[in-house]
Parts: sequence; C-alpha cells; structure tokens
Amino acid sequence: MATGIINPYALSGVPSYEDECLADNPLGLWMLDEPYGNNVAANKGTVSGGDGTYYGNMGLSTSRGLRTVFNLDVAGASVANSNGVAGFKNGSVTIPYNAAFNSGMSAQYSANTWEWVTRVDHQAPSNEWQWMIRRYPGGPGSSLGVANSTNNYSLMIQRAYIYSGGGMTFNSSYGPANSFWLGSDAHHVVTFGTSNPYVRWYINGNLYWVASIASYYSQEAATTAPIVFGTYYGNTGGANYFLRGAMGGVALYDYALSPSRIVAHYQALLT
Repeated sequence: MATGIINPYALSGVPSYEDECLADNPLGLWMLDEPYGNNVAANKGTVSGGDGTYYGNMGLSTSRGLRTVFNLDVAGASVANSNGVAGFKNGSVTIPYNAAFNSGMSAQYSANTWEWVTRVDHQAPSNEWQWMIRRYPGGPGSSLGVANSTNNYSLMIQRAYIYSGGGMTFNSSYGPANSFWLGSDAHHVVTFGTSNPYVRWYINGNLYWVASIASYYSQEAATTAPIVFGTYYGNTGGANYFLRGAMGGVALYDYALSPSRIVAHYQALLT
C-alpha cells in the first residue's frame, strides 16, 4: 500500500496486496514505498534483520514514490533523474546477506518464489540487460532480469553454479519474446518447484510460461552475497545493466506459491 495513502478498501475489510502477501508468510516483503528521506527499505516478512538500504541515486526524490496503476508507490524513476537516465542508474536497494534468505534464493534448499511489480520505461542497449533481482557478487541461486533487444525483451533467469572442485559458472534461460511492455505496470511471479516443469512465470495472475530447467537443481554451495534490486552491481550500482524503470512490492517465499494465491495477490492490486 502506498505510504501515507488511506486505502478505502482496507477500511471496508478488503485485503490489500501487502495483506495478501503477508498471509502467505514470505521470508521477505520489501514494498519499496518508503518516502524520500527514508533510506531504509523495511522488510515486512518473517526474517528478522532483513531490512535493506537505498543507495546512490535511489536516495533522490526523483527516484522515490512513483505511483503505479495498482495504487502502489514503488522505487525508481520513469522520468530522467539527475544523471539523465530513468530507473536505477547508479543506485540500488541492497539487502545484506542473511542465511535465512538462502532457502528462498537457491533450489538446493527448497522450492521458492519471487514476486514483484515492475514498470520498464526505456529500452537498454543491445549489449546490456536490465537486472531486477540479483545476488551480487554472483553466488548460487537465480537472478532475474529483462533481456536486451537481442533476446527480445524477455525474462532472463540466470543461474549460478559452484563446481564440486571450486569455481563458478553461469547459465541463462529466456522466456517468450516481447514479454515486457514499455511503460506498462505488471505483476510478476516466478515459482521454482521440485517437479517438472520446474519454472513457472505468471504475469498479472495468468500462467505465462513454463520451463523444464532441471539443471537449476545442480547447485552445490551456498553464498554470502547480498540481494540487490534494480542493478547488476551492489550498493551504489553502476551506469550499465540497471533497471530502466521502477519496481516494488517485492516478496520472497521459501516455497512455490499456488496459482490460486497468485491470483489473489494480483486481484488485491486491482482494489
């Protein structure tokens, strides 16, 4: 729910998006609706000490409080910020490493779910991707981004593996082409299950794509990397590989949300 806004539906007993997320006991729920001047991204999930920090340009007034069609305030910028590019350029929201989040980041522990609301406002250069959720520096687990024009603006799932003898490798998989529509707000849920098809991607409550990415389960080690929203890089981010838009209502679960609960979350956004 937007900070400082009274939701009449909440007063009448209709659950909000935040209420529906919390009913499913997320490890982390970062609404990213904090007003300008507050640089603590509060975690409303079950993990204690899971608050994040707004770094760099994400601390600017132009990068906070963007209103979506879902009546949510989110972090990011749909108009050019002080560096001339909208979104998370030279900024991030970073969640410090917490072992309790591992069960929701790596399938070596269990099934899991990422959920968020996003708007992609600008295209990235053909040699870049727009990262939404990532572990930085790279560690085992999945990172989620918007693929570049070469890969037709699809969802990109990048998985990192640790070899038994040491060393790391990355593998990327892509969803259907043209899945992100510039300037449009959308609710996304990606579930990772323990049976085939392993990956399910929902957009606005509807099952959009399934993938049999069995190798997702080949990870062999944990990571101590933080979780980063909106950029490839940690903390202050960088001038490349950042989300050119906005996001919020980010939730992490240590199990695969059911289709009925995903629909309930989306419907709550429409009230």
